[in-house]
Amino acid sequence: MKRPMQLFLGWLLLALPLARAQNWEAREPMLTPRFAMSVLYWNNQIVVIGGRDAQDSILATVESYDLSTGQWQPFAANLNEARYSAAAIVYRGRMFVIGGCGKDQQVLKSVEFYNETTQRWEREPSLAIAREGAAAAVVNDTLYVMGGFDGASYLKSIEYFRHEASSWWLSWWSLSAPRAWLSAVTLRDSIFTAGGLLFGPVGVLERYHISDGNQRRASMLTPRGRMAAVNFEGKLWTLGGSDQHGASAVVEIYDYASNSWESGPGLLSARELNAALAIFDKIFIIGGRTPDGSVLGTLETLGLPTSVAEHAAIPRAPELKSYPNPFVTSARIVWRSLASNQTQTVVEVFDLRGARVLRRFLSSNSADFEFTWHGQDETGAIVRDGIYFITVRNGDFVLRRKLLKLKR
Repeated sequence: MKRPMQLFLGWLLLALPLARAQNWEAREPMLTPRFAMSVLYWNNQIVVIGGRDAQDSILATVESYDLSTGQWQPFAANLNEARYSAAAIVYRGRMFVIGGCGKDQQVLKSVEFYNETTQRWEREPSLAIAREGAAAAVVNDTLYVMGGFDGASYLKSIEYFRHEASSWWLSWWSLSAPRAWLSAVTLRDSIFTAGGLLFGPVGVLERYHISDGNQRRASMLTPRGRMAAVNFEGKLWTLGGSDQHGASAVVEIYDYASNSWESGPGLLSARELNAALAIFDKIFIIGGRTPDGSVLGTLETLGLPTSVAEHAAIPRAPELKSYPNPFVTSARIVWRSLASNQTQTVVEVFDLRGARVLRRFLSSNSADFEFTWHGQDETGAIVRDGIYFITVRNGDFVLRRKLLKLKR
């Protein structure tokens, strides 16, 4: 009886990773297969920006995937400047694309943001140092860009940008070692940087906090660069990328609490220079380049559902409601989301010029909250009547809603 039991256990051990890998599901592919692109979640859309296509052309095109319809479409506007390996982030409700590499393999300093009012990409102040393969993160209303390659050297320097200053400054904090094509995620008020390339893949994981600087954490199981990373289910997931053998299908998961790594469900195909987002109860992985040089247009999802029906469905978009709207004295803002995200929620009010009128930090054990704006700025003064924008940020989720304030 011992031999059959051993065979059964061996089969079970082999079958478990396969069963986990089958959790990845293919969705509608992109309009243009691409790699080394930037990807953001914005206004209930997955927005794919720039990159390189199967002909190795550098792209300025932008396309978006509507989570409600499950369809891809060209975005409202393309970039001013074609670029790949650019950092990208949503900052103050706006999409920013930072640096990268442009035509003639020129490493870029330029920064663009999408203006929702004009429906165009517009220029922001340029970086102090040209960078491709850098990572970006936002903490405490400050945008950080770290690492990268300037065309001659790998970088460990970090720049930061604040809306009020409208310029980039070199930070006193830097990475422990130069590297490019690294990944960065935020958890509460900390930035975690993982992996990257420095003449080969590295497995470094670091945590940066404004009060105590760098802290080295447990190294990755498989050193990789050119990978994607997301916060999902309270853990850091690293997906794909290139290891010492080339493009990889490896997925590894870091537990913040135990400072330890474990293997995750492998990707359907090996890839590098791919992108990923964690949206509600699913991870979305997009595009990339395979070991044989093929360029992927795929969109795949991994969910951790409680039922097959939940797993098959595209997650419902969160709701941001305000009433009354228009309002005279006060407006009640209600956020309802499927996300079980315990990160701090930031509510901000902006006027038509983009100037911030008010900011509040809210904490909750769920993603549900209510906030009442009494039409006042930070000093308590009543603001003038007109159009305002409410922005709610929780982790990677950003929603906006327009409010109209009427005269008393």
